[in-house]
Amino acid sequence: MKYTTALIVAYYVLTMLFPSNNPLVETQRIYPQVCMAIICIYLLCDAIKNRALISESKIMRAFIPLVTIGFIYILYPMYNQNGQNVLFSNGITFLKDFMGIPFMFYIYTQMQKDEENCIRNIKIIFAFQLIYAFYSLWYDRQLFLLKAVAEGFDSNSGFILVCCIPMTLLIKQSKLKMYLYITLCLACIYCGQRSAALAALVTIPLCFKKLISSIKPIDAIVFLLCFILFGLPVLLESINNLIIRNQVDAANNQIGSGRGEFWMYVWNGIWNSPLHEIIFGHGSSTVQLLLEKKYGLHILSHNGWLDYLYMYGLIGFFIYFKSIITLFIEQRLFFDKHSKYKKCLTILFVIFLVKCSTSHGNWDVFTLPMAMCLGIIAHKFKTHTEYDFDEN
Repeated sequence: MKYTTALIVAYYVLTMLFPSNNPLVETQRIYPQVCMAIICIYLLCDAIKNRALISESKIMRAFIPLVTIGFIYILYPMYNQNGQNVLFSNGITFLKDFMGIPFMFYIYTQMQKDEENCIRNIKIIFAFQLIYAFYSLWYDRQLFLLKAVAEGFDSNSGFILVCCIPMTLLIKQSKLKMYLYITLCLACIYCGQRSAALAALVTIPLCFKKLISSIKPIDAIVFLLCFILFGLPVLLESINNLIIRNQVDAANNQIGSGRGEFWMYVWNGIWNSPLHEIIFGHGSSTVQLLLEKKYGLHILSHNGWLDYLYMYGLIGFFIYFKSIITLFIEQRLFFDKHSKYKKCLTILFVIFLVKCSTSHGNWDVFTLPMAMCLGIIAHKFKTHTEYDFDEN
Protein backbone atom coordinates (compact mmCIF):
# COMPACT_ATOMS: atom_id res chain seq x y z
CA MET A 1 0.00 0.00 0.00
CA LYS A 2 2.96 2.33 0.47
CA TYR A 3 3.24 3.01 -3.29
CA THR A 4 -0.44 3.94 -3.51
CA THR A 5 -0.04 6.20 -0.48
CA ALA A 6 2.98 7.87 -2.12
CA LEU A 7 0.97 8.51 -5.29
CA ILE A 8 -1.96 9.98 -3.33
CA VAL A 9 0.39 12.22 -1.33
CA ALA A 10 2.05 13.25 -4.62
CA TYR A 11 -1.38 14.17 -6.02
CA TYR A 12 -2.14 16.47 -3.10
CA VAL A 13 1.31 18.09 -3.24
CA LEU A 14 1.11 18.63 -7.02
CA THR A 15 -2.40 20.06 -6.71
CA MET A 16 -1.21 22.55 -4.12
CA LEU A 17 1.75 23.50 -6.32
CA PHE A 18 -0.44 23.90 -9.41
CA PRO A 19 -3.90 25.06 -8.22
CA SER A 20 -6.73 24.94 -10.76
CA ASN A 21 -7.73 28.61 -10.40
CA ASN A 22 -4.28 30.00 -11.18
CA PRO A 23 -3.91 30.75 -14.94
CA LEU A 24 -0.12 31.12 -14.56
CA VAL A 25 0.27 27.38 -13.94
CA GLU A 26 -2.56 26.13 -16.13
CA THR A 27 -0.26 24.07 -18.39
CA GLN A 28 1.36 22.42 -15.35
CA ARG A 29 -2.06 21.16 -14.20
CA ILE A 30 -1.31 18.12 -16.34
CA TYR A 31 0.95 16.77 -13.56
CA PRO A 32 -1.68 16.34 -10.82
CA GLN A 33 -4.25 15.27 -13.44
CA VAL A 34 -2.00 12.49 -14.77
CA CYS A 35 -1.18 11.45 -11.20
CA MET A 36 -4.90 11.25 -10.41
CA ALA A 37 -5.58 9.20 -13.56
CA ILE A 38 -2.82 6.71 -12.67
CA ILE A 39 -4.24 6.32 -9.15
CA CYS A 40 -7.78 5.81 -10.48
CA ILE A 41 -6.77 3.21 -13.05
CA TYR A 42 -4.73 1.28 -10.49
CA LEU A 43 -7.58 1.36 -7.95
CA LEU A 44 -10.05 0.13 -10.57
CA CYS A 45 -7.76 -2.75 -11.52
CA ASP A 46 -7.31 -3.62 -7.85
CA ALA A 47 -11.10 -3.55 -7.33
CA ILE A 48 -11.64 -5.93 -10.25
CA LYS A 49 -8.95 -8.24 -8.87
CA ASN A 50 -10.56 -8.25 -5.40
CA ARG A 51 -14.19 -8.18 -6.53
CA ALA A 52 -15.04 -11.36 -4.59
CA LEU A 53 -13.72 -9.88 -1.34
CA ILE A 54 -15.51 -6.58 -1.96
CA SER A 55 -18.80 -8.36 -2.66
CA GLU A 56 -18.74 -9.91 0.82
CA SER A 57 -19.57 -6.54 2.38
CA LYS A 58 -23.14 -5.25 2.14
CA ILE A 59 -21.94 -1.67 2.32
CA MET A 60 -19.31 -2.11 -0.40
CA ARG A 61 -21.64 -4.23 -2.53
CA ALA A 62 -24.13 -1.35 -2.74
CA PHE A 63 -21.57 0.80 -4.56
CA ILE A 64 -20.55 -1.77 -7.19
CA PRO A 65 -23.55 -1.06 -9.50
CA LEU A 66 -22.92 2.70 -9.21
CA VAL A 67 -19.30 2.58 -10.36
CA THR A 68 -20.30 0.00 -13.00
CA ILE A 69 -22.95 2.21 -14.55
CA GLY A 70 -20.48 5.10 -14.61
CA PHE A 71 -18.00 2.89 -16.46
CA ILE A 72 -20.63 1.70 -18.96
CA TYR A 73 -21.65 5.26 -19.74
CA ILE A 74 -18.17 6.07 -20.97
CA LEU A 75 -19.53 4.65 -24.24
CA TYR A 76 -22.75 6.70 -24.17
CA PRO A 77 -22.81 9.02 -25.92
CA MET A 78 -19.65 8.37 -27.95
CA TYR A 79 -20.33 11.44 -30.09
CA ASN A 80 -21.52 14.92 -29.14
CA GLN A 81 -24.01 17.06 -30.98
CA ASN A 82 -21.31 18.24 -33.40
CA GLY A 83 -20.39 14.66 -34.31
CA GLN A 84 -17.07 14.75 -32.41
CA ASN A 85 -15.85 11.61 -30.67
CA VAL A 86 -16.00 12.22 -26.89
CA LEU A 87 -14.92 8.75 -25.75
CA PHE A 88 -11.67 10.03 -24.23
CA SER A 89 -13.45 12.94 -22.51
CA ASN A 90 -16.06 10.57 -21.06
CA GLY A 91 -13.29 8.32 -19.75
CA ILE A 92 -11.57 11.22 -17.98
CA THR A 93 -14.92 12.34 -16.55
CA PHE A 94 -15.51 8.83 -15.20
CA LEU A 95 -12.11 8.73 -13.49
CA LYS A 96 -12.69 12.16 -11.95
CA ASP A 97 -16.30 11.67 -10.83
CA PHE A 98 -16.04 8.11 -9.47
CA MET A 99 -12.54 8.09 -7.97
CA GLY A 100 -13.84 7.80 -4.40
CA ILE A 101 -15.58 4.45 -4.91
CA PRO A 102 -12.57 2.34 -6.02
CA PHE A 103 -10.55 4.11 -3.30
CA MET A 104 -13.20 2.98 -0.80
CA PHE A 105 -12.91 -0.58 -2.13
CA TYR A 106 -9.11 -0.39 -1.88
CA ILE A 107 -9.12 0.72 1.77
CA TYR A 108 -11.59 -2.05 2.61
CA THR A 109 -9.54 -4.80 0.94
CA GLN A 110 -6.26 -3.55 2.41
CA MET A 111 -7.77 -3.52 5.89
CA GLN A 112 -8.76 -7.16 5.34
CA LYS A 113 -5.25 -8.15 4.27
CA ASP A 114 -2.96 -6.11 6.55
CA GLU A 115 -4.81 -3.88 9.01
CA GLU A 116 -1.78 -2.63 10.93
CA ASN A 117 0.09 -1.47 7.83
CA CYS A 118 -3.09 -0.01 6.36
CA ILE A 119 -3.74 2.07 9.49
CA ARG A 120 -0.26 3.61 9.27
CA ASN A 121 -0.82 4.62 5.66
CA ILE A 122 -4.31 5.94 6.41
CA LYS A 123 -2.81 8.30 8.97
CA ILE A 124 -0.40 9.67 6.36
CA ILE A 125 -3.15 10.09 3.76
CA PHE A 126 -5.52 11.79 6.20
CA ALA A 127 -2.80 14.19 7.35
CA PHE A 128 -2.25 15.33 3.75
CA GLN A 129 -6.00 15.54 3.16
CA LEU A 130 -6.24 17.97 6.07
CA ILE A 131 -3.24 19.98 4.82
CA TYR A 132 -4.79 20.16 1.35
CA ALA A 133 -8.20 21.18 2.72
CA PHE A 134 -6.86 24.08 4.80
CA TYR A 135 -4.41 25.10 2.08
CA SER A 136 -7.33 25.36 -0.38
CA LEU A 137 -9.19 27.62 2.07
CA TRP A 138 -6.11 29.80 2.61
CA TYR A 139 -5.38 30.05 -1.12
CA ASP A 140 -8.96 31.03 -2.02
CA ARG A 141 -8.91 33.60 0.77
CA GLN A 142 -5.76 35.21 -0.64
CA LEU A 143 -7.36 35.44 -4.10
CA PHE A 144 -10.46 37.02 -2.56
CA LEU A 145 -8.43 39.65 -0.72
CA LEU A 146 -6.59 40.52 -3.95
CA LYS A 147 -9.80 40.85 -5.96
CA ALA A 148 -11.83 42.54 -3.18
CA VAL A 149 -15.12 41.05 -4.43
CA ALA A 150 -18.13 42.94 -3.06
CA GLU A 151 -20.44 39.89 -3.16
CA GLY A 152 -18.68 38.22 -0.25
CA PHE A 153 -16.15 35.43 0.20
CA ASP A 154 -16.97 32.07 -1.38
CA SER A 155 -14.33 29.32 -1.39
CA ASN A 156 -14.60 26.01 -3.21
CA SER A 157 -12.78 24.43 -0.25
CA GLY A 158 -16.04 23.99 1.66
CA PHE A 159 -16.80 20.40 0.76
CA ILE A 160 -13.10 19.46 0.85
CA LEU A 161 -13.21 20.48 4.51
CA VAL A 162 -16.58 18.97 5.37
CA CYS A 163 -15.64 15.61 3.85
CA CYS A 164 -12.83 15.36 6.44
CA ILE A 165 -15.26 15.58 9.38
CA PRO A 166 -16.29 11.88 9.63
CA MET A 167 -12.67 10.72 9.87
CA THR A 168 -12.12 12.93 12.95
CA LEU A 169 -14.54 10.74 14.92
CA LEU A 170 -12.19 7.76 14.53
CA ILE A 171 -9.35 9.56 16.32
CA LYS A 172 -8.78 8.04 19.76
CA GLN A 173 -7.38 11.07 21.58
CA SER A 174 -10.43 12.99 22.81
CA LYS A 175 -8.92 16.48 22.89
CA LEU A 176 -7.39 16.17 19.41
CA LYS A 177 -10.68 14.82 18.09
CA MET A 178 -12.68 17.69 19.57
CA TYR A 179 -10.32 20.49 18.52
CA LEU A 180 -10.01 19.16 14.99
CA TYR A 181 -13.76 18.70 14.65
CA ILE A 182 -14.51 22.25 15.87
CA THR A 183 -11.78 23.69 13.63
CA LEU A 184 -13.21 21.94 10.58
CA CYS A 185 -16.75 23.14 11.40
CA LEU A 186 -15.54 26.74 11.81
CA ALA A 187 -13.58 26.49 8.55
CA CYS A 188 -16.68 25.22 6.73
CA ILE A 189 -18.63 28.24 7.96
CA TYR A 190 -15.75 30.62 7.26
CA CYS A 191 -15.34 29.45 3.64
CA GLY A 192 -18.60 31.15 2.64
CA GLN A 193 -19.94 28.06 0.87
CA ARG A 194 -23.39 27.92 2.42
CA SER A 195 -24.12 24.31 1.50
CA ALA A 196 -20.86 23.19 3.14
CA ALA A 197 -21.63 25.27 6.22
CA LEU A 198 -25.06 23.62 6.43
CA ALA A 199 -23.53 20.14 6.11
CA ALA A 200 -21.08 20.89 8.94
CA LEU A 201 -23.72 22.41 11.22
CA VAL A 202 -26.12 19.47 10.95
CA THR A 203 -23.40 17.15 12.26
CA ILE A 204 -23.11 19.04 15.56
CA PRO A 205 -26.25 17.60 17.23
CA LEU A 206 -25.16 14.13 16.11
CA CYS A 207 -21.70 14.04 17.63
CA PHE A 208 -21.06 16.97 19.99
CA LYS A 209 -22.21 15.07 23.07
CA LYS A 210 -19.89 12.20 22.17
CA LEU A 211 -16.97 14.61 21.62
CA ILE A 212 -17.24 16.31 25.01
CA SER A 213 -18.17 13.24 27.06
CA SER A 214 -14.57 12.33 27.90
CA ILE A 215 -13.20 15.87 28.19
CA LYS A 216 -12.04 16.93 31.67
CA PRO A 217 -13.37 20.18 33.21
CA ILE A 218 -9.98 21.90 32.83
CA ASP A 219 -9.89 20.96 29.15
CA ALA A 220 -13.39 22.40 28.71
CA ILE A 221 -12.26 25.70 30.27
CA VAL A 222 -9.19 25.87 28.02
CA PHE A 223 -11.35 25.10 24.99
CA LEU A 224 -13.87 27.81 25.96
CA LEU A 225 -11.10 30.41 26.33
CA CYS A 226 -9.58 29.43 22.98
CA PHE A 227 -12.99 29.68 21.34
CA ILE A 228 -13.65 33.15 22.79
CA LEU A 229 -10.22 34.43 21.77
CA PHE A 230 -9.92 32.82 18.34
CA GLY A 231 -13.06 30.97 17.32
CA LEU A 232 -15.68 33.63 18.12
CA PRO A 233 -14.13 36.38 15.91
CA VAL A 234 -13.90 33.91 13.04
CA LEU A 235 -17.49 32.82 13.59
CA LEU A 236 -18.80 36.41 13.67
CA GLU A 237 -16.93 37.30 10.47
CA SER A 238 -18.23 34.12 8.84
CA ILE A 239 -21.86 34.86 9.75
CA ASN A 240 -21.52 38.40 8.40
CA ASN A 241 -20.11 37.01 5.14
CA LEU A 242 -23.02 34.57 4.80
CA ILE A 243 -25.50 37.42 5.39
CA ILE A 244 -23.84 39.44 2.60
CA ARG A 245 -24.11 36.49 0.21
CA ASN A 246 -27.80 36.03 1.06
CA GLN A 247 -28.42 39.74 0.49
CA VAL A 248 -26.78 39.52 -2.94
CA ASP A 249 -29.03 36.59 -3.84
CA ALA A 250 -32.12 38.46 -2.65
CA ALA A 251 -31.17 41.55 -4.68
CA ASN A 252 -30.84 39.39 -7.80
CA ASN A 253 -34.01 37.37 -7.07
CA GLN A 254 -31.94 34.18 -6.94
CA ILE A 255 -32.02 30.99 -4.88
CA GLY A 256 -28.58 29.68 -3.87
CA SER A 257 -26.60 31.78 -6.38
CA GLY A 258 -28.86 30.81 -9.25
CA ARG A 259 -29.38 27.18 -8.25
CA GLY A 260 -33.17 27.43 -8.42
CA GLU A 261 -33.09 28.41 -12.10
CA PHE A 262 -30.60 25.67 -12.95
CA TRP A 263 -32.70 23.06 -11.14
CA MET A 264 -35.88 24.00 -12.95
CA TYR A 265 -34.20 24.01 -16.37
CA VAL A 266 -32.65 20.55 -15.86
CA TRP A 267 -35.89 19.21 -14.34
CA ASN A 268 -37.86 20.33 -17.39
CA GLY A 269 -35.15 18.89 -19.64
CA ILE A 270 -35.60 15.48 -18.03
CA TRP A 271 -39.35 15.16 -18.54
CA ASN A 272 -39.42 16.80 -21.96
CA SER A 273 -37.08 14.09 -23.29
CA PRO A 274 -38.07 10.95 -25.23
CA LEU A 275 -39.06 7.94 -23.09
CA HIS A 276 -35.81 6.03 -23.67
CA GLU A 277 -33.80 9.03 -22.42
CA ILE A 278 -36.02 9.34 -19.35
CA ILE A 279 -35.29 5.68 -18.56
CA PHE A 280 -31.63 5.43 -19.62
CA GLY A 281 -30.53 9.07 -19.47
CA HIS A 282 -28.71 11.36 -21.87
CA GLY A 283 -25.14 10.23 -21.15
CA SER A 284 -21.99 11.46 -19.44
CA SER A 285 -21.41 15.23 -19.03
CA THR A 286 -24.71 16.09 -20.72
CA VAL A 287 -25.91 18.30 -17.85
CA GLN A 288 -22.88 20.54 -18.38
CA LEU A 289 -23.63 20.71 -22.12
CA LEU A 290 -27.30 21.50 -21.44
CA LEU A 291 -26.49 24.39 -19.08
CA GLU A 292 -23.66 25.65 -21.28
CA LYS A 293 -26.04 25.91 -24.24
CA LYS A 294 -28.57 27.87 -22.15
CA TYR A 295 -26.39 29.96 -19.82
CA GLY A 296 -22.88 29.72 -21.27
CA LEU A 297 -21.65 27.93 -18.12
CA HIS A 298 -20.11 24.44 -18.37
CA ILE A 299 -21.29 23.34 -14.92
CA LEU A 300 -23.47 20.76 -13.20
CA SER A 301 -26.87 21.80 -11.84
CA HIS A 302 -25.67 21.89 -8.19
CA ASN A 303 -28.04 19.05 -7.38
CA GLY A 304 -26.73 15.50 -7.59
CA TRP A 305 -30.19 13.94 -7.76
CA LEU A 306 -31.08 15.97 -10.86
CA ASP A 307 -27.65 15.42 -12.41
CA TYR A 308 -27.89 11.64 -12.09
CA LEU A 309 -31.51 11.56 -13.24
CA TYR A 310 -30.63 13.56 -16.36
CA MET A 311 -27.36 11.78 -17.21
CA TYR A 312 -28.20 8.19 -16.19
CA GLY A 313 -32.01 8.15 -16.29
CA LEU A 314 -34.41 6.50 -13.87
CA ILE A 315 -32.27 3.35 -13.76
CA GLY A 316 -29.12 5.22 -12.82
CA PHE A 317 -31.01 7.39 -10.33
CA PHE A 318 -32.37 4.30 -8.56
CA ILE A 319 -28.87 2.74 -8.35
CA TYR A 320 -27.47 6.00 -6.99
CA PHE A 321 -30.27 6.42 -4.44
CA LYS A 322 -29.85 2.82 -3.26
CA SER A 323 -26.12 3.27 -2.67
CA ILE A 324 -26.65 6.41 -0.54
CA ILE A 325 -29.60 5.09 1.46
CA THR A 326 -27.49 2.04 2.33
CA LEU A 327 -25.39 4.27 4.60
CA PHE A 328 -28.52 4.99 6.64
CA ILE A 329 -29.85 1.43 6.63
CA GLU A 330 -26.58 -0.27 7.59
CA GLN A 331 -25.91 1.93 10.62
CA ARG A 332 -28.97 0.38 12.29
CA LEU A 333 -27.31 -3.05 12.13
CA PHE A 334 -24.29 -2.21 14.26
CA PHE A 335 -24.19 -3.47 17.83
CA ASP A 336 -24.26 -1.01 20.73
CA LYS A 337 -20.53 -1.40 21.30
CA HIS A 338 -20.00 -0.08 17.76
CA SER A 339 -21.90 3.14 18.50
CA LYS A 340 -19.12 5.33 17.13
CA TYR A 341 -19.34 3.54 13.79
CA LYS A 342 -23.12 3.96 13.78
CA LYS A 343 -22.56 7.65 14.42
CA CYS A 344 -19.98 7.87 11.63
CA LEU A 345 -22.34 6.19 9.16
CA THR A 346 -25.14 8.57 10.12
CA ILE A 347 -22.87 11.58 9.65
CA LEU A 348 -21.60 10.23 6.33
CA PHE A 349 -25.20 9.87 5.20
CA VAL A 350 -26.22 13.36 6.38
CA ILE A 351 -23.20 15.10 4.85
CA PHE A 352 -23.63 13.36 1.53
CA LEU A 353 -27.37 14.07 1.57
CA VAL A 354 -26.71 17.81 1.98
CA LYS A 355 -23.82 17.73 -0.49
CA CYS A 356 -25.89 15.91 -3.09
CA SER A 357 -28.91 18.17 -2.67
CA THR A 358 -27.03 21.48 -2.78
CA SER A 359 -23.84 20.83 -4.74
CA HIS A 360 -23.11 17.62 -6.67
CA GLY A 361 -23.30 13.93 -5.86
CA ASN A 362 -20.09 12.59 -7.37
CA TRP A 363 -17.70 10.42 -5.39
CA ASP A 364 -14.79 12.50 -6.68
CA VAL A 365 -11.40 13.38 -5.24
CA PHE A 366 -12.99 15.70 -2.65
CA THR A 367 -14.78 12.73 -1.06
CA LEU A 368 -11.66 10.61 -0.52
CA PRO A 369 -11.69 11.19 3.29
CA MET A 370 -15.32 10.03 3.41
CA ALA A 371 -14.55 7.05 1.18
CA MET A 372 -11.62 6.11 3.42
CA CYS A 373 -13.80 6.36 6.53
CA LEU A 374 -16.45 4.18 4.90
CA GLY A 375 -13.88 1.56 3.92
CA ILE A 376 -12.72 1.35 7.54
CA ILE A 377 -16.27 1.07 8.86
CA ALA A 378 -17.16 -1.66 6.36
CA HIS A 379 -14.13 -3.64 7.53
CA LYS A 380 -15.10 -3.21 11.19
CA PHE A 381 -18.67 -4.17 10.44
CA LYS A 382 -17.42 -7.44 9.00
CA THR A 383 -14.92 -8.23 11.76
CA HIS A 384 -17.00 -6.84 14.68
CA THR A 385 -13.90 -5.47 16.36
CA GLU A 386 -13.23 -2.07 17.87
CA TYR A 387 -10.88 0.33 16.14
CA ASP A 388 -9.53 3.76 16.94
CA PHE A 389 -7.69 5.76 14.34
CA ASP A 390 -4.85 6.55 16.73
CA GLU A 391 -4.53 3.25 18.54
CA ASN A 392 -1.30 2.17 16.84
